[in-house]
Amino acid sequence: MPLASDTGIDLPGDAAIPNAEPPPSSYTYRWLAHLADRPLPRREVFERAITQMTFEPGEAVFDSDQDLPYLFMVLRGGIKVADPTRGNERLTGVAGVGDLVGSLPSVLPAGMPDLLSARVAESTWEPSPQWGRTNRSAIAIVDTVVERMDMRVLMSLMRRHAAWAMVGYHAMALHAMGQERRARDLLTLSAQERYLNFLVQAPELIGLLPQKDIAAYIGVTPVGLSRIAARSRR
Repeated sequence: MPLASDTGIDLPGDAAIPNAEPPPSSYTYRWLAHLADRPLPRREVFERAITQMTFEPGEAVFDSDQDLPYLFMVLRGGIKVADPTRGNERLTGVAGVGDLVGSLPSVLPAGMPDLLSARVAESTWEPSPQWGRTNRSAIAIVDTVVERMDMRVLMSLMRRHAAWAMVGYHAMALHAMGQERRARDLLTLSAQERYLNFLVQAPELIGLLPQKDIAAYIGVTPVGLSRIAARSRR
């Protein structure tokens, strides 16, 4: 993984700016520091790589097949994540306040995702200086505010400081657990159980997401969702 300095980002040395007053904490930094259970070193470097952005309903936070070494923390509103092979009709995820959104291939060295189907120990793959590209799209559901986090800076901090490396590991582990839970639910729960889980886990999105999107997310047809919702109300 390239250092931030390898990608044209100015990352001062550890001895730089000894008396600098750090800017106010971003929500993303506070979330990571809470996850680490301690203040993280070089906060001012991380904070300078945070950009707050706003999106209107229906506006793309990012599209598929983009060079996009960023993750997005939702501060207000909500985002739906879609599979571009279905013309943004196949909803694969939703994110509300406090959730991180991104496309993992775009924050990994190009070619690394191919190792999912390879024998890693026998592979001749070598880390590339280039990052990958997004493999999905993200669209604002309502007026949405996010903090954009530059992964090139985060990776550089992780290489230099054990505390950042550990919190990065914990954040990725939580993401993997969430994906594992969603996969398990799709395989083991009934459609009605998945719908009830959605009501509990994302109540703020009820009435904002079209029925077809909710149906796609829980793996049923829109007609099937109407029947399930009617049974649940009874």
